[in-house]
Amino acid sequence: MDFAKSGADALAAGDPATAVTQYTKALLVHPASPDYLTQRATAFARLRPARYDLALRDSELAVLCGRKRSSRKHIQAAQLRRVVGLYHNGRYAEAKYVLGTMQKWLPREAEGEEKLQSAMSGGDQKASMEVKIWQSKVTKRLAENPQPEFSSKDEYPEGTDKDVADAALLKLYKSQLKPDGTFDFNWQPGQDSSAASTTAWYQNNQSVILTLYAKGVPKDKAQIEIQADSVSISFPQPSDPAATFSFAIDPLHALIDASSSTAKIMSTKVELTLKKASPDDTTTSASTTPSSDPDPVAKAAVLSSLQHNAQPQPQTAGAPVYPTSSKSGPKNWDKLAKDLTRKKTKQHFQESNGTALSTNWAEVASKRYDPVEEDKKD
Repeated sequence: MDFAKSGADALAAGDPATAVTQYTKALLVHPASPDYLTQRATAFARLRPARYDLALRDSELAVLCGRKRSSRKHIQAAQLRRVVGLYHNGRYAEAKYVLGTMQKWLPREAEGEEKLQSAMSGGDQKASMEVKIWQSKVTKRLAENPQPEFSSKDEYPEGTDKDVADAALLKLYKSQLKPDGTFDFNWQPGQDSSAASTTAWYQNNQSVILTLYAKGVPKDKAQIEIQADSVSISFPQPSDPAATFSFAIDPLHALIDASSSTAKIMSTKVELTLKKASPDDTTTSASTTPSSDPDPVAKAAVLSSLQHNAQPQPQTAGAPVYPTSSKSGPKNWDKLAKDLTRKKTKQHFQESNGTALSTNWAEVASKRYDPVEEDKKD
């Protein structure tokens, strides 16, 4: 079956969902086809609601595949589709930059018979017209929403030929299909990668420290948001620049002091120090319990630790409060002393077979009562 033709027919018939599935199956046969990726990106953009995140992802993969083939035609088509994805994802400065790099692909102004032939061919002229349309749109958006000027050493997305190797792409496409062979539209970029799969946390009386283990997180592209009731981390995956890894806890079970909380990006991890809004007096650094569970468990652990901070430990009514590092909360030492005295009194009464009973703590604590000797005293 010609899956690519079925995808094109579905797209022309206004059925982008079917087109996505058919182009995905076509990519299983030809994993590094820039044309199929570009067409699938178009289908993603025509969904209702549109999936511009997936459209951008496919267009960037298409650019890399086109570069691998050294195909000007495929690179140009993929870059234009990339501009559309960047625009609809609110990345106007990047869209402007990519449009600037595309100028070299545009045809020069023709004259006479050459102009007539160019108009008849239509291909390059159509691309030139589309570029001008998107330049106008991007310029307008940047005027309304100014963004820092974007610059890069490379006109292409980050990545190498290794990133678009057949084996890696096949693994990606297979992860996007349901068992019945249709595309899984609940699939999100990043869930097929293990770039960051482990978290760890611990707490002290002032903060909760959350660590996300991931190598090579780009500091200039990572986005970390710490709010009073939520935290989120996202960054392009080093092994797959077209994919974005995301981690979020929203809402937190207790408020944190966002202004005093900090984030650090290191070579092998991202570390958040979340300052508790209400320090927990019953928790000390000596009693912290580290965890290195996978994401869902770690999330629950962080939520639990913050919830513990928000809910005071129950205490016995009227009992004195003493400093403690016990996880069970403060102890009533007066009550413990009375219980121990009662226990020792009962112990020596039993040892003497009921022949002796003393309430002298100093005596019963250090002496064993022998029933025979006590009988002789009588």
